[in-house]
Amino acid sequence: MLWRGCVLVAAPALLALGLASGPAEGVSLAGPEGHPVLLVQAGSSRAVFVLWSTTCNHHACFRLERTNNGGRSFSPIDVTPVAPWRGSATGNLVELVFANPRDGYVVVSGRGLTTALYATFDGGRSWHREVIRRDQRVEWMTSTATAFYAVSGTCAVPDTSCGGWALDRTPASASHWTQRPLPFSTAHDLNPPDLAAHGANVWITGQQQSAPYHALLATSHDDGRTFSVAQQPSLSSVNGCSLDATSTSVIWAECDQGNMAGDIPLSRDGGTHWISASTNLTGKFAWGTFDPASPNTAYVVNGWHPGLLFRFTVENQRTQTIGRLPHAEIAALVFTSESLGLALSQQIGPSGAQLLYRTSDGGVAWRRVAG
Repeated sequence: MLWRGCVLVAAPALLALGLASGPAEGVSLAGPEGHPVLLVQAGSSRAVFVLWSTTCNHHACFRLERTNNGGRSFSPIDVTPVAPWRGSATGNLVELVFANPRDGYVVVSGRGLTTALYATFDGGRSWHREVIRRDQRVEWMTSTATAFYAVSGTCAVPDTSCGGWALDRTPASASHWTQRPLPFSTAHDLNPPDLAAHGANVWITGQQQSAPYHALLATSHDDGRTFSVAQQPSLSSVNGCSLDATSTSVIWAECDQGNMAGDIPLSRDGGTHWISASTNLTGKFAWGTFDPASPNTAYVVNGWHPGLLFRFTVENQRTQTIGRLPHAEIAALVFTSESLGLALSQQIGPSGAQLLYRTSDGGVAWRRVAG
């Protein structure tokens, strides 16, 4: 999950660590004019999809590539429904989610507040349009190895607002969407709720924006058919929390507390109880980057400690300093194992190129791949 915020400059004292980034180890197949703009891991597999921005006949265009070895080599896919959009580095892309190396969905901006949905069942080589409902807006998507879930609503065109939010589900390898009502009301100015899933478990969270300002967490153990709903004060935030489940019991929540900061509560019992220590790196979190890489490990770039990469162990709640980051501003981290990881630098300015780095020793040393 990505946290975006202010530009952070590494302190000179960090140079004493002596962990410098090495030269490029590989060249992307995107070509010398292309540069990476997005990293997406395919479920819990070692496959990582990289979205590249390049130039086609003097116009911006996008392509996908896949790496199965942490960025040592890439396989071009070429086809993507992403198109240029109002100066955005990632074009009209809203969300890219892969359940596994073959099955994925792209959400792109449409007319007004609506979005368009495209699916692939062959690893991104071909895409087809899907419609969950008329005038749809897909707000959030997540997946397990065998299913996709979405929170979607309906927006009139031309539109000023969207409503009718519901929970949608489809098997990963087929287009068969079913829809169920959300487990709690969107009254009290509740923003469209976020969700996470693992196995047969689904979690949905939302923050009321008017009195009584409750933070709500709904939990399902039957693929979203039925839910139990509880108030969760630990998930209270300004704009709601995003969720990421790495097992049926381990869940992370990234909560925006305003002023470019927040906290990342952890649950080790499926969402019943939450841990958020103010003295911990995840309890006092300035805008940075967070990657829950496995049920027992998360990688943290915390704005309060610029230039450093940390590894958090779930079992004993310990934080270890791994080393120096390959770039002062990191936009995304993806670790596919304890040793293999990719890091994407933050974009500086509307036309600034981003850089891609890889590590094969758990983040101690990094090598530039492309950009």
